[in-house]
Amino acid sequence: MKKLICMACLSFITPVLFSQGVLEKLFYLLPAEYCMGWDLETRKSDIDLMKENYKNGDKFGSLIDEKNGYLCTYSSTQCAFEMCYWTYKETDGTEGYKIVGIKNGNCRGRVSFFKEKNGQLTLFTPDVMESFNALFFFKDGTKIEEIRDLADEYYMTLPQKGVNITILYGPAYRGENPDPELEKKNLLRGDKIDLIWKDGYFEMGKPYF
Repeated sequence: MKKLICMACLSFITPVLFSQGVLEKLFYLLPAEYCMGWDLETRKSDIDLMKENYKNGDKFGSLIDEKNGYLCTYSSTQCAFEMCYWTYKETDGTEGYKIVGIKNGNCRGRVSFFKEKNGQLTLFTPDVMESFNALFFFKDGTKIEEIRDLADEYYMTLPQKGVNITILYGPAYRGENPDPELEKKNLLRGDKIDLIWKDGYFEMGKPYF
């Protein structure tokens, strides 16, 4: 179900937007439930920290990179909140809408998407993600029972540069060695899958190591 968030519903934010960069504006527009429950003052304070870190060359902590449309900060549990955006252009070359990706400070690494146009945010789920599950990492014929409790262990990353999403499976995102039992069974086709942006939709690439 699509969820429409109108500027009229967010009028209390409007006065702070006009002197900010595009990414910062989008950060302030997010509903609180997609921004770790943070109110406007908390976000403004965190933006100041992100700008300072980026100015000082910190590329791995909290930062905001307006040029590449990416920001990162951390929740109270030290899980990353990430946000990125890019612009979709219509076939005639005119600006269509902005795609906004959010990883809402959850350590499971799931991503939510909005379309933004004329100050309105519409929540949507790309078609390729509607049906995505861990079995895409495995060879044809693999049964969900064979991969046990690892079935839900995949992690989405937002691009700090570019527009493609990478999904990492199991040990790949935990920073551990591959599961020896899965290697022995030779079930995996890969532990990474790219979702490739095709000017209006994502196309799922083949698994790879």
